[in-house]
Amino acid sequence: MTNPPYSGEHKVRLLQYLSTINHPFLLLLPAYIATKAYWKNFAQNKGVLYLAPPEHYHYVHPENTGKDLPPFYSMWFVGNLPEAVKSR
Repeated sequence: MTNPPYSGEHKVRLLQYLSTINHPFLLLLPAYIATKAYWKNFAQNKGVLYLAPPEHYHYVHPENTGKDLPPFYSMWFVGNLPEAVKSR
């Protein structure tokens, strides 16, 4: 389970790593990631579920920037679940 940094190549590098293992994953990411080609290529055959919270998450920034709401909607990307879990 992770909430990776959203900037730079962090997301792409995380997906590259997840491609090398076959463990379940839960990723808290901006919803727009589902539209990206790198996500679509990664998500093939991963049995991905998308969990969308009913409201925006509020984030606490250690720098106290005062920006509690990000400029994007966050949701959970879940995948590589065992067949027993997916069939429920």
